[in-house]
Amino acid sequence: MGNYKDESRKDWQPNPAGRQVTNDEIMLGCLQRLADAAERQATVAEQHLKLATATNTRTHQLEALVKENDRKITSLKGSISKLRKELKGE
Repeated sequence: MGNYKDESRKDWQPNPAGRQVTNDEIMLGCLQRLADAAERQATVAEQHLKLATATNTRTHQLEALVKENDRKITSLKGSISKLRKELKGE
């Protein structure tokens, strides 16, 4: 006989050796399969949480970079205006 998880997936008929699978064995196999599925789901949820954290971190980094570049652009525009005034004054 295979393990309880494998047996609980079957048709619940007597196995080739003629031994009937008991209801307790079927329920135990089902519970083991549910526990395995819950563990897999927890692993996937953990991966999603890590991905969301990494995405948020990168988003904040990019927002800071955009603000820095906006300040640089504003500064350069001011420099251009200053140079234009100097050229007109000459």
